[in-house]
Amino acid sequence: MKVLRPAEEADLQPIDDGLYVYGLTLTGASWNAEECTLQDEVLGQISCQMPLMHLLPMVNPPVAPTEFLCPIYKTIVRAGTLSTTGHSTNFVMPAPLSSLYAPPEKWILNGTACFATRF
Repeated sequence: MKVLRPAEEADLQPIDDGLYVYGLTLTGASWNAEECTLQDEVLGQISCQMPLMHLLPMVNPPVAPTEFLCPIYKTIVRAGTLSTTGHSTNFVMPAPLSSLYAPPEKWILNGTACFATRF
């Protein structure tokens, strides 16, 4: 997965593999668009809009020590019912997000997550 910078969004090209995702809301942190990394929340701001993301299909993608596996949920209610496969019906996938300013454990303690705001 790659979170696009503002300049990359402005010069968007068709892709051969994967898909573009837009409409995720981030809570528990804010997104630094210039440096493409998580940072502390802006005072008084509960959530922020994530920029366009390019999702690439991979089996067991590598996760760097400076990346936080941010859970993506369908709704802001993190709880879902368990399906017959044993997975939550609300959880979508983990998204590796860059965490240059703090260890990934900080975002776990903050309850950082993304939510789909548009379908």
